[in-house]
Amino acid sequence: MVHMEMELAPHHKHHHHSGENTTIHLRDALKDEHSEKEYDQIHRLFRPVMIVLGLLGLWHPSPRECSDDIPERYRFSRAARWFFIFCSVCNFSFTLANFIMLLVAHPATQMRHLTYNVYIILTVWSAYACVLSMLHFRICEKGWLFEMWELWVYWARLPRYRNWDRMKNVRNLYLIVAAAVTIAPTVIVGVGQGGAHPGEFLEKSVLRTLEKSTPALDHILFSIDLTALTFIMYGTAAFTTAFFLTQCLIVREELCALYEMIEEKLDTGKVWNNVREHDEEISVLEQLRRRRLECRNMVEAMDKTFEHTAFLSIFANVPLIVFIAYAIMVHPHANIFVHGLCVIALLLSLFQVFAVSIGAAWINKWADAPKRLLHTLKIHNYLKMTRPNQASLSLFLSELTSESLGITAWELTIITKEFVATVIGLAVSYIIVLYEFGHMNELIDKTEEISHRLRNLTALTVGESGLEMSEGGETE
Repeated sequence: MVHMEMELAPHHKHHHHSGENTTIHLRDALKDEHSEKEYDQIHRLFRPVMIVLGLLGLWHPSPRECSDDIPERYRFSRAARWFFIFCSVCNFSFTLANFIMLLVAHPATQMRHLTYNVYIILTVWSAYACVLSMLHFRICEKGWLFEMWELWVYWARLPRYRNWDRMKNVRNLYLIVAAAVTIAPTVIVGVGQGGAHPGEFLEKSVLRTLEKSTPALDHILFSIDLTALTFIMYGTAAFTTAFFLTQCLIVREELCALYEMIEEKLDTGKVWNNVREHDEEISVLEQLRRRRLECRNMVEAMDKTFEHTAFLSIFANVPLIVFIAYAIMVHPHANIFVHGLCVIALLLSLFQVFAVSIGAAWINKWADAPKRLLHTLKIHNYLKMTRPNQASLSLFLSELTSESLGITAWELTIITKEFVATVIGLAVSYIIVLYEFGHMNELIDKTEEISHRLRNLTALTVGESGLEMSEGGETE
């Protein structure tokens, strides 16, 4: 077996709040049978997700994962790398082509009509799928996912029981939900179009070109297939979310293990004892601080990998949720197929926002959980408060009380439970305001209609009166 000699993740050096630089070699991480089994388990956990993402064009092996630096049993071939890159190019090209065609075409109705809203939703979602596929290509090409697993397996060198069967069952649940979110709307759209040829619904009701004599999209090499576009858009959003949640699942397991370790040491009063680690005698407090620092590195590596995806998933979908909800409420009697498209898009946006934000808030909760244990720290036993213990206690408290850990939205803010509640409250508030505004629009429309009828009636009455007066003058 070929082992890796290179240092792990030079990218982590820019994390100034890590406290210290940690140089990790896969050779050191896989130095015993236990660590190698754990590394094999994490590959088995992610393998089905990576295969599905790869076939959808959302994952490919990085150059490093195909090199001799990686143990042979975990290494990907060059052929596999180029095959999955080809799938990625096909995915991106398809969504980009549809986005460009939607921009070239024009809405067939006025802005206040629901089909105009459908046009905007399709355009935004095709652009969203393009950007999401580009972000995942960048993540895979830089090898950030592999670095996260190396950091994790270094932590996993400490033997403990991990319920891999439960994690695999949860992963399977994520995949099933993602498949349902992808297939169900695709089937609905396909059945809704009936026997229509690709793009017929769009041509007849949603889009038109600059030339009125030409059917929509005939000036382009191929038409927009709404069914295929729905499958790609929903599949991109759903399976990238399932991949992110699977990463959150395993990081959350390790953060929970750290919390339980700290809690057990504090409850039993073992924090003042000494232990041997790497042929070095250190205090238990120093050992806990190092474990906490390793978890911090894992969370920061995950944040570096998914911060742009989290930002896009939340800040692109929240305005879209408000817009779609407003369109549905203002046009309750629109075409049922057009209405169905809006409802499907609304559900997908809600799924994206809730899944990504809750998964990220999950990480933040357990990363900051050890702070809640500080009040249980017993420091009244001065016999054990030696100078090394005082230094270890100071460093341990400094690490625990440092800035919060979690997934950020492009480093703007850490996604926490409070952030999720704020986003939900903001969206609901705007939907309520827009709902009332929609009723005002209906009232304004009815008022204008009544005013128009009154003007017509007045004009008709004045005309009849003038006619009668002229007839009376002629008679005289």
